[in-house]
Amino acid sequence: MKKPLFVISLLLVVLLLFVSCATAFDSSLLQPTGQRIDPLLPNLEISNSSVETTVVDSTRSIGTNSYMYTIWQRELENNICDSYGEKQGRIEMTIANATASTGGEWLQTGLIAAGGLSTVMGITFYSHGDDYANKGDLSAPLCLSFGIAGLALSAIIPVKTYVDLDVEVRIYNGNDNQVWKKQYVLSKEFKDNYYTHPFDSDVQSLANDQTNKMIECFKMVIENIKSDLQNDCKLITSRLEANL
Repeated sequence: MKKPLFVISLLLVVLLLFVSCATAFDSSLLQPTGQRIDPLLPNLEISNSSVETTVVDSTRSIGTNSYMYTIWQRELENNICDSYGEKQGRIEMTIANATASTGGEWLQTGLIAAGGLSTVMGITFYSHGDDYANKGDLSAPLCLSFGIAGLALSAIIPVKTYVDLDVEVRIYNGNDNQVWKKQYVLSKEFKDNYYTHPFDSDVQSLANDQTNKMIECFKMVIENIKSDLQNDCKLITSRLEANL
């Protein structure tokens, strides 16, 4: 038997499945955008509250709310509120719901595993024609065809990540009376053309991928918040100054 060829083929498949798939947390997502509202809101105290934490696949909790509040605070300090003068009230964000779930990964993982194994078997049959002659001439081409088809389908069938956010923003004046409130609900579906976490062997990598997508959605919500605050800035400022 020509063992080196078999071993090399097997190692290539293992490399495809496990080595090139790690996802890191994208720390650049924590930076605020460069877009400021104009005019800025008066100087406000920042207060935050959370009802739920992010859930990955409905079974594992990851603490992304701290990331969200970090982004929110930086946006307020850099792009939303004036940092000078006496504080005229407070602004509060509540993350009522932030969930992420993934679907389709096991189908894609099965296709990769079956396709990889069939490819290895096909290469082995080709390299040992005499040893496997009793299996018929079609063994090698059939295995290779099935393997290539399985790997091709795994690249086409998407893994879907579903993100749902429910965020509420309130502004209070110096007497702690509410002067502005809006709710923001966002649902988004992400599609990946390859499965980045085969067999779910790297839980941290999976959590990082989910966190990155969650924060991307949260920053979309922040842009909507900034747009509304800019449109209502004069109304909010007048209510804060009235201090009723």
